[in-house]
Amino acid sequence: MCGIVGAVDASGLAASSLVLSGLIDLEYRGYDSFGVVYEVDGNKDFLIHKEVGEVSKTKFIPPQKSVVALGHTRWATHGSVTKTNAHPHLSCDSRFAIVHNGIVENHNQLRDQLVARGHQFVSTTDSEVLAHLIEEYEELDLPMAMHKVMATITGRNAFVIYDQKTKQLAGIAHGSPLLVGTNESRVSMIVSDSEGFADSITQWLRLPGGMVAVLSSSGVNLIDVNGKELTASFKKRTTQKRRLTHLESFMLSEIKEQPDVLRRLADRGGEFTGFISPKGAVYLSGSGSAYHAALFGGYVFLRQKKRAIAVQASEFTHFIEGIRLSDEVLFLSQSGETADVLQAATLLSQQNHPFYGLTNREESQLASAAAKCLFLGVGTERAVLATKSFVGKLASLLLMSRSIEKNALKATADALDIVVSNSYIKRSILPVVRQLSQFNKILIIGRGQLYPVALEIGLKFKEGCYVMVETAAAGEFKHGPLALVDKKTVCLGLISPDDDYELMQSNLSEIQARGAKVITIGCATNLSPYNSIQIPSVDIAGYPLVITVIGQLLSFYLAKVFGINPDKPRNLAKSVTVF
Repeated sequence: MCGIVGAVDASGLAASSLVLSGLIDLEYRGYDSFGVVYEVDGNKDFLIHKEVGEVSKTKFIPPQKSVVALGHTRWATHGSVTKTNAHPHLSCDSRFAIVHNGIVENHNQLRDQLVARGHQFVSTTDSEVLAHLIEEYEELDLPMAMHKVMATITGRNAFVIYDQKTKQLAGIAHGSPLLVGTNESRVSMIVSDSEGFADSITQWLRLPGGMVAVLSSSGVNLIDVNGKELTASFKKRTTQKRRLTHLESFMLSEIKEQPDVLRRLADRGGEFTGFISPKGAVYLSGSGSAYHAALFGGYVFLRQKKRAIAVQASEFTHFIEGIRLSDEVLFLSQSGETADVLQAATLLSQQNHPFYGLTNREESQLASAAAKCLFLGVGTERAVLATKSFVGKLASLLLMSRSIEKNALKATADALDIVVSNSYIKRSILPVVRQLSQFNKILIIGRGQLYPVALEIGLKFKEGCYVMVETAAAGEFKHGPLALVDKKTVCLGLISPDDDYELMQSNLSEIQARGAKVITIGCATNLSPYNSIQIPSVDIAGYPLVITVIGQLLSFYLAKVFGINPDKPRNLAKSVTVF
């Protein structure tokens, strides 16, 4: 959560422009407010610009010939969404400007101590204590002062400081990511996510914990806690940022990319086969959409006679004592930076138990820490709502468990070509969206592998449409949630032509008998011939993938009916790096 972008341009051309552009590309990490601090060539003091709202909508024009700049786009945790609470924050003497990701867990205690020593606070954020703490150590050189500050605070944090006196940027991280990049044109950048890098950045490194990166006109230096300078080992940057297509939103564009996502995964099928081969159980863990994928993975591994347990990452600590050495653990995370996932992984590491990763980001902490890691390779996902990364996880798990053949996955991609076509959307999706918009209660049910899909579709409605949705395993619905059903209720029933088909018909009949409108997604049912979305012909293993995409389209177009931008839903951010 939150985005950090800093730049030093030794040529003095465009540091502030690089920062503003990077913040726009990181806006999915937070879009409550933003701020930029920058130095214009020839000016003695730095300047600060802050706004409430989305950086992509700003009319602020960065100055030309800026040498150093630092910016932040915020997802509010401590303190309301105001210009005062927006980053960067200043020290009392205005020498230091800081931007921060994470939570300073002991900020109240530190604030009281700093106020007692004469410091004046202007915001209600936890982050501002960092600006005043660094001022306490300003007799030290900047790297050593930052090491002192990091040792003083608690929690998972990353912060970058702009020192007006030395014209340097310096960053340090503990449990929250910072990346450093450079190029041959003497431009250096420090970012919280690789999407913040300019296209011109050609090499990068992940800032190790316990190191301070100092960016100046002379390049990048790494300083350890003893003040020793270390050699920076940069990697070649091979990925490029993805630009918005002609489609109206990132989410729709990413939904429509999913047929090609499946084809690429099918061609890589050999990478996934045998990735997990446990002698004992398989534990699968993630958060949000990644947990729903983990739950789906539990079903597909069970069908292959493997004992499988899906665990929400935030609850992992309650399961760790039951994990045996013969068991294998797979963590799923689109970003590879999810705080709950990384905490669970840390617990396993402390017990010397290896774990595996499935992520979309090669430069992520999860990828670095895992004994083995597979990469989804679905491309950058800019919409906050997960679409192609979720379907990529499902397909990866099907391949991993040997539950789908390469040709069947490619046939599923062909079916998705139909589903994401404008004609199918107009014929099958939009009429159902109009019906859904007339109800104030939405129920979604499924059985077996379609139960996790029901959970995921329900999450898409909650995130993107701000609709209260009840999702349940179909057989459990009569054990309580049926009390919610009345004539103001619409039920989406997810149907696959498997052993659960007859039971699903009974469940839908029970709901329909209570006055609810029933709409089915999947194979034909005689309950609601005029209220169903039929899917193209596909192998039974591909049903969950196709139904998932239909659910994504329903949520996207329902959000548009309600006037909501599903790329940037309220209160959410793409990568959840706080507890």
